[in-house]
Amino acid sequence: MKYLVVGNADSIYIKSLIEKTMLTYDEKVSVLSRENKLYSDYYAKKGIKVIREKYSDGKIGTLLCGIKNLKAFKGKYDIISFHFITNRSLLMIPIAKLFGKKVFVSYWGSDILREKKGSILAKAVLKLADGITVINSEMIKKFHLLYGRRFDKKIHMIDFGSDTIDYMKNMTVSDEELRAKYNIENDKVIISVGYNSSEEQQHLKVLDKIMLLPEEQKKHIHLLLRITYGSGSEEYKNKIKELSKKTGCTYSFFESYLSDEEISEITKITDIFIHAQTTDAQSATMCEHLYCKCLVLNPKWIRYKELENKVFYLSFKDFDEMLEILKDNMSKKKSSGLYDRMNSNSDVIFKICSWESYIPKWRKLYLIDY
Repeated sequence: MKYLVVGNADSIYIKSLIEKTMLTYDEKVSVLSRENKLYSDYYAKKGIKVIREKYSDGKIGTLLCGIKNLKAFKGKYDIISFHFITNRSLLMIPIAKLFGKKVFVSYWGSDILREKKGSILAKAVLKLADGITVINSEMIKKFHLLYGRRFDKKIHMIDFGSDTIDYMKNMTVSDEELRAKYNIENDKVIISVGYNSSEEQQHLKVLDKIMLLPEEQKKHIHLLLRITYGSGSEEYKNKIKELSKKTGCTYSFFESYLSDEEISEITKITDIFIHAQTTDAQSATMCEHLYCKCLVLNPKWIRYKELENKVFYLSFKDFDEMLEILKDNMSKKKSSGLYDRMNSNSDVIFKICSWESYIPKWRKLYLIDY
C-alpha cells in the first residue's frame, strides 16, 4: 500500500500515526507538508519522503493550492489522508481524488469546533471523500449542526493514541530522582499551567490568580510552563515569564523541543495541572496528567463526554473558583485527600488513550474494501 499524508510533518500526531499504523505494517509513506523541522531526521531514516507544500498567502493563493501541488498528488497513491482541515486542504481534495484511489479527511478538533456555520466549500468537497474521521462524539454533534446528516455513512469516530502514555507505562524512575534532575525541591507542590504557548491557554489569567494565593502557600509552589509549541508570539511568551516571576513562586520554563521522555518526566512529577484554554476537542495532555495521578483542574466551559463519569478531576466555572479550588487543594499528589480517586484514573485513561486501542480502527478505516 502507498500512502500520502497531507498535514503538518512537525506534528507528533502525524509522526505517531505514520509510525504506529503504517510503518509497522511496511507501508510506503510520503508526507505533503509546509513544515519539516522537528522530525526530519526520523523521516529520512525511515525512508519517508516529505514533499514541501507549495503555497502562497491570500485568497488567490489558497484557491490555487491544489493546482500548485498537482505534482505531489500524481504519485499513484492507494490512500491520500488529509489531517487538520482548512480551506486550503479542502481545495486540494478534488485534485487528490483525481489521482488517489481513496481519499480520507480527518478533523482534529479546533478545525471544526471553531466553525460557526457549514461552508459551501466543505459541503461540496466532502462528497468526494471516502471517509471522514472525528475524534469524539461531541465533534459528531458539531458536524451534524454544520452539515446535517448527509455525510453520516462516511463518518468514523477515531482518535489518536498517546505516545507519552505508552512511554509512561514503562517508566521506572522515581519522582524524587526526576525532581533532582529538573532542580525542583522535593517539598514543592508542582503546578503545570497549560501545555503550549498559545494565548488560548490563558496563562496570564491563571497566573494572575496564583498571585492572590496566601504567601505561605506560594512559597511551596513550583510552576512549570511549557511554552515550546503553539502560536504564541515572543511578546506573549515574555509576558508569561514576567508574570511568573512576580507570583512569588519558583518556576521553570520549557522553550525548546521536548522529547517524549522529557514530556513524560515533567508530567509524572506534576502535582496539579491547570487546563484553562478557550476551546478543545480533547486534550491529550490533560489525559496524560490524569494517567500520572495528577490533580487536574478543568474549566466547565470545556466538557469531555468521553471522560465524564469515568475519571476524576475538578471543574471550575471561572478563574475565581479556580483560585478557591487551588487554596483548598494545595498539596503534593500523594498527600492529597483526593489521591485514591486520582489514582484510579490510570487504568481508565490507558484504555481510552493508548495506541493499542486505536491502531485496529485506523487500519480498518484505511483498508476497508481492499
